[in-house]
Amino acid sequence: MPLSHLHLTWPFLAVTDRAGRSNGWCVLAGPLRKQHDLDAYHALRRSFRFVGFTSYVTFPSVQEGLVTDYGSLCEGWCHCFREPDVYMSRGTPKELISESDFVDHASISPDTVCQGGDPGKDFDFVYVCLPGQWKEMTKNWTLAKRCLHRLCGDLNLKGLLLGRWQILDLPFHKNLTIVGDVPHQRTLEYLRRSRLLFVPSIMDASPRILAEALCLDVPILVNEQILGGWKYVSTSSGVFFRSEDDVADAARQCLRAGFQPRRWFGENYGPELSSERLAAFLGRLSPDVDQTLHLQLERKVSYPAVS
Repeated sequence: MPLSHLHLTWPFLAVTDRAGRSNGWCVLAGPLRKQHDLDAYHALRRSFRFVGFTSYVTFPSVQEGLVTDYGSLCEGWCHCFREPDVYMSRGTPKELISESDFVDHASISPDTVCQGGDPGKDFDFVYVCLPGQWKEMTKNWTLAKRCLHRLCGDLNLKGLLLGRWQILDLPFHKNLTIVGDVPHQRTLEYLRRSRLLFVPSIMDASPRILAEALCLDVPILVNEQILGGWKYVSTSSGVFFRSEDDVADAARQCLRAGFQPRRWFGENYGPELSSERLAAFLGRLSPDVDQTLHLQLERKVSYPAVS
């Protein structure tokens, strides 16, 4: 049978097998902001069924773009929320699955990232936040600034602020190294060189960097109010904090405890386990889904051509 080929762009993803062949489902991961996005959704509906992923702040409960009820565009939702009924209809089929669950701990590991040998720990913690109003909001720059003073000053920790230059309100401190935006591979290298990842975010739905830190065997210090990624904090992987008032104590605990974040992530997430969960969920939505396939989320997809 002849195949058609697509290269999707945000907010669309395809659910495929290992060879990039569609299993008949597409993902909607964010709002349809332009007419082109809405037209693409309707065009894709002719060949695919849709499942939603909550990969963008409180989506589908957002007032953005050309649609007033995003929940109705998908047959079910893979979500990141503690209380999903706050953000989508109570009767909607839903499952606790995030895009970041599919991060591959085999390809992102201390050995693959640091091929020249483990460089050791140059920093006690790393915090990643690019400049710009949107990034500052999702990465909670307002709280982060206050916490950086506590971590670098009160605790005398050596920190790395990654992703920003020439910001007027940077909290300069002798213990804080500031590095501008770097390629993804360099970000992973900096993660590995840090003793913990500091994540003060609240409005972050699917923070891939949390999963990547765990794959690199780096514990995580996470704002307890974060929308998504809270499920990655366990007694084996990291610690929660709530404000600048308790961040120092939480950081001490995170640095002292004998965590095993990489092992824990591999036992609970990653491509294989996440594929099984997604296949089982899609199987609830449609009995035609082949639950034996290894499923992944891809931009490039091939599917049977429509004659």
